[in-house]
Parts: sequence; C-alpha cells; structure tokens
Amino acid sequence: MIYNITDFKNIKNYIINFLDSYTPTGDILTFPKEIIAKMLENQVELSGNLDIEVFEKDCTADNKKISGGFFWEESTEGFEFWHQVIINKDYSLFFERHPDRIFSNNHLLNKQIILNK
Repeated sequence: MIYNITDFKNIKNYIINFLDSYTPTGDILTFPKEIIAKMLENQVELSGNLDIEVFEKDCTADNKKISGGFFWEESTEGFEFWHQVIINKDYSLFFERHPDRIFSNNHLLNKQIILNK
C-alpha cells in the first residue's frame, strides 16, 4: 500500500513503530530492520511516498519514478554505499555509518537457524 507522506517530522517514529511489528518478507527477508528503516526514510524523503512492498518485491528498487524506490545516488549515503549494503549485503558497512541498533531483529535469528541446518 502506498502512503503519500507530507509530515516528514514524524516519519522516523512512524517507520519505527511500523517495523516493530513487521516481519520482513520477499527480497528484504534477511535485512536487519535498521536497514529497512533507512531505505523507507530515503524513499519518503526523495519521493514523498512510503511503500514497503516495493522493496519486498525488489530490494534494489532505486528509481522512484519507475519502481517506487529511491535513487541511491540522491541519498545522503550515495550510490556506492547502497550498492555495498543491498547488493553485496555488507551490513557491517551500514552499521559503521548508522550504529544505532533499535530493533531486536529476531527474524534474522530464525533464518540463521534454518540456514545452518
């Protein structure tokens, strides 16, 4: 579902509250929620829309006009950062730049158990 956001002041809190009860699926199944939150923040900041389904279908969605994501190169972090984090799954790079861990990410523990069997 697409939400058009005009109140940017409270968007971070809205995204945090949403992700607290959200279980990642699709292309973002193994992403820490902090990364998903930053992707959504960029999506809202750069396009004015909030639509997590875009990233569930294609985590590389980087064209706000065609795919509904955000232009990586227009974000504060830049293209190379998002390429490393999303394509190469370099989550440590993300947490070097954004060290606050605010979610439990229990969904990742379950995936790790399944992958190790």
